[in-house]
Amino acid sequence: TVTSTPYSYVQDKGTLTADFRGPGILRLAGGVEYVMTNRTWQEASDTQEGTAWLRVRVRPLESLHLTARVAHAERTHDGYGIATWISPAENPLLRKFNLADRQRNTARLSADLALSETVQLGLHGDWADDDYTRSPLGLVQSRSASLGADASVALNDSMSVSAYAQFERIRSQQRGSSAFSTADWSGLATDRVDTSGVQARYLQGKFTLTADLSTMRSRSGSAVEQAGAATSFPQAGARRETLKLTASYALQDNL
Repeated sequence: TVTSTPYSYVQDKGTLTADFRGPGILRLAGGVEYVMTNRTWQEASDTQEGTAWLRVRVRPLESLHLTARVAHAERTHDGYGIATWISPAENPLLRKFNLADRQRNTARLSADLALSETVQLGLHGDWADDDYTRSPLGLVQSRSASLGADASVALNDSMSVSAYAQFERIRSQQRGSSAFSTADWSGLATDRVDTSGVQARYLQGKFTLTADLSTMRSRSGSAVEQAGAATSFPQAGARRETLKLTASYALQDNL
């Protein structure tokens, strides 16, 4: 007999934000968010997550905007149960990362510069730190950092070109049990993802032509340590190149 488990959820969200226009070039913003989620057929039927964030924006030059944003979030559940409807049974000490108690800290820095009326530059960096301190088994820690840049140039009234690049690094740690008991091994995973792309856009009257070229490269490595001995697995890699050509023509205002 095969059955489908009717997974579903209901989510309620409340947010409160405030903006403050400070003296001179200073702009402040902050807020809080509270999310309550009720799930069916899950080990944690109710989870609550609260987030507080603060953003500071300054404009030291007429052509330069600098922005910094930090946030802290905490997620808790009403008690982690055992999924008796799953066969074979899972280890009761296991905590799924999307349901487990978690503390998350994030930060973002960005800069936008207008070199001229036709040339725009952007730079941004992101950092995130996730801790699952109450998970005996499963994901216990994750760190990520990324750096990105973009640029756009208007060559003339009809032609524009833009490009971007982003580099991301992720490091994750987990604990497991080979004896269906307490943790007796730990794992480390490192991921690297690099993406880049360029777009050219031509506009002449009612005719628009767009060309997009993007590339992605990823590398993933993992290692397991058990009883003081470490084992590394072969590195996995992936790559993708995408080319899109789009043409559109406006026959009239509504067609």
